[in-house]
Amino acid sequence: MLKGRRWFSAFALIGVALTLGVARSATPPPSFDTATSLGTGANPSWVAIRDLNGDGRPDLTVVNIGADSASVLLRKADGTFRAKIDYPTGSAPPSGAMADLNGDGSPDLVTANYAGGTASSASGLDGKGDGTFEAKVDYPTGNGVNAIAIGDLNADGKPDLATANYDASTVSVLRGNGNGIFQDKVDYPTGGGPYAIAIGDLNGDGKPDVVTDSYGGSSLSVLLGKGDGSLETKVDYPTGAQPRFFAIGDVNGDGRLDLVTPNYVGSSVSVLLGKGDGNFQPKTDFPCGAGPYAVAIGDLNGDGKPDLATANASSFPYTLSVLAGKGDGSFEAKVDFPAGTSPRSVAIGDLNGDGRPDLASGDGNGSAVSVLANTTAYLPPGAVTGPASGIGQNAATITGSVSPHGVPSSYYFDFGPTTAYGLRTATKSAGAGTAARAVAETLTTLAPGTSFHYRLVATSGPGGAAFGADKTFTTTAPPPPPPPPPPVVKCVVPKVLGKTLPKAKAAIKKNHCRTGKVTRAYSKRFKRGRVIVQKPKAGKRLPAGSKVRLVVSKGRRRH
Repeated sequence: MLKGRRWFSAFALIGVALTLGVARSATPPPSFDTATSLGTGANPSWVAIRDLNGDGRPDLTVVNIGADSASVLLRKADGTFRAKIDYPTGSAPPSGAMADLNGDGSPDLVTANYAGGTASSASGLDGKGDGTFEAKVDYPTGNGVNAIAIGDLNADGKPDLATANYDASTVSVLRGNGNGIFQDKVDYPTGGGPYAIAIGDLNGDGKPDVVTDSYGGSSLSVLLGKGDGSLETKVDYPTGAQPRFFAIGDVNGDGRLDLVTPNYVGSSVSVLLGKGDGNFQPKTDFPCGAGPYAVAIGDLNGDGKPDLATANASSFPYTLSVLAGKGDGSFEAKVDFPAGTSPRSVAIGDLNGDGRPDLASGDGNGSAVSVLANTTAYLPPGAVTGPASGIGQNAATITGSVSPHGVPSSYYFDFGPTTAYGLRTATKSAGAGTAARAVAETLTTLAPGTSFHYRLVATSGPGGAAFGADKTFTTTAPPPPPPPPPPVVKCVVPKVLGKTLPKAKAAIKKNHCRTGKVTRAYSKRFKRGRVIVQKPKAGKRLPAGSKVRLVVSKGRRRH
């Protein structure tokens, strides 16, 4: 224990406005594996989960109030963590905050340094993007700083700092220059002994507001932002006794930010539902473990509803409490999970890459951070196969809907000529929303006149796969071939010499010709009434209907 120093710790605000969908039955209760202990500096009082080196894996940053340091534990590809690397901070840091403070794309760290209540400061450590940090730069704050938050309070696109000063009962605002450097503080009165601080737009005007809690006054102080970096006079809201490190989030799905405080005396959390105009409804209390120091908000059982996790510093054995959310701002009875020694902070994040959010907590009376892997049996996403449309000879559009239930999910369609399918579409993201999402795929190069089976398949890492019902469609059959063209008819002039005129006409007609002009002449060779001349000659091929002219015998001339 540190002598002559009051214990403080901090809450890692791991975000959270969640949009809730329709409640599901048989929601699995949250469950967690036995805690794994990872070495840190002495008396870790704050923990954050962020990717510090850009490898896509979340790392741990721990602030150690008993070592005047921050410990960084980088995650390895196999899900374990490297040994800590320590970075000096100011004196007695109870908490910290992380964001990109200098615009280089890498997360930076700031710590609130209590320093015995005098010469208090905020230490800025610029991240290099490889998991390491530059040496600290200190900025004076109000006396007894206990917590720090980051946000753009004056709408200049540059992150600013706000600190909760326990001994001074003030908030200090330090405007950022955008390069990791901050201007001198400006102080604003709060309730007595502010323990924690958070920034969020509480009244929907697009301007960030500030919230602190009052350890001595058992209340929350709301200081609405003016948008220029200055704050309105505080408005107080009662909480349970001695609130510690609170959280902001939408816990009832109405799109408005709510407040949740852990109350050290009384072993409860107070939920204050936001009205959306900067005001809050009276608190509702829910029991948790003994001596809660911090609370975090997140969906821990994959039902799309925000749950609570508290770090209980006075419970024996020491525990984290999980309260499953009902989606309306109320919570189920707590479930406790053993965690280290006197946990005084809690953070939520997927630390092993299985798609489930895990818990991390600093052991306030030790030198370690406890990691509890989430083992909740998530329900799979919902998958409903829809009808087919736009069916043609070689193409069709198949449809469906996916319900991710708040968990990152993907989908694809199986299809083929039988229920064995054999073919599938490309896998695509269905997001992590809570409402059903319509999906569709257009299939091409299909065989015409063929029946196809298809179904929607939705998957999530922790929930597994869900299969929609089998449905069918039949592509359009090809049209029948056109009839063969009629044969080309020709007039083939027949030989009609010597034939009688009726027989000659019949022969001409049979050969698709027409009898043309018929004249008569005397003939010594042919008898009267027989053809003696035809034009054209026999065997000539002409267009159908061509005329054949005839000369018919009048018999011999008489003298």
